[in-house]
Amino acid sequence: WFFFGRDPKGRGTIIPEYNPPEGIKPYEVNALTYDGVTHRGVAATILDLARRGVIHLVVSDDGKNYRIERIRGQERGLDTFEGGIVRMLFLHGDEAVIGGQDQERAKIYQTIREWADGQLKARGWHQWNIAFIRGVAGVVAIFSWAIGLTLLNAYFNDPRLFLSVFGLVFAMTFASYMPKRTPNGARLFEEIEGFKLYVHVAEKDRLAFHE
Repeated sequence: WFFFGRDPKGRGTIIPEYNPPEGIKPYEVNALTYDGVTHRGVAATILDLARRGVIHLVVSDDGKNYRIERIRGQERGLDTFEGGIVRMLFLHGDEAVIGGQDQERAKIYQTIREWADGQLKARGWHQWNIAFIRGVAGVVAIFSWAIGLTLLNAYFNDPRLFLSVFGLVFAMTFASYMPKRTPNGARLFEEIEGFKLYVHVAEKDRLAFHE
């Protein structure tokens, strides 16, 4: 990780940004921030699709449940991830309830998530494919641990060597941090953090008032 996993510094400082970065979608912000798409990226995409008129969100009278309705004819121009979200939501009809999940939806989600993660490298924001580099780092960590444990056991035969499993856990933890941003990705990440800083400071009182 020290030699191959650390991000470049970008601009080296985070300053408030009054607008979000141009040309980047909500799930891409999520993927760049967390080194891969999370469920927050899915939720943000659903809200963005509603904003763009692709779907319609209906809130129940008590405000606790949401129903999603499909708006036909508004899906042109969606990329693979966004189209996959629409397909996943309306797999069994033109209405869906948030929280519904099944095996077929899980497969669609896994496919579009891998595609979105791969886009980080394709757009020049990450040095390597996320799944690939994490897999390589994990294999190297396990292989190195196995060799070290074998050699230590052969020379020292100490029953306390089982404690080396903590070394493996430590190595696997660093393996998850191996995805590395490019200089462009680092600068874009700093812009995202700058916009988050602005929203947190400028909108904090207004959000507190509405709560």
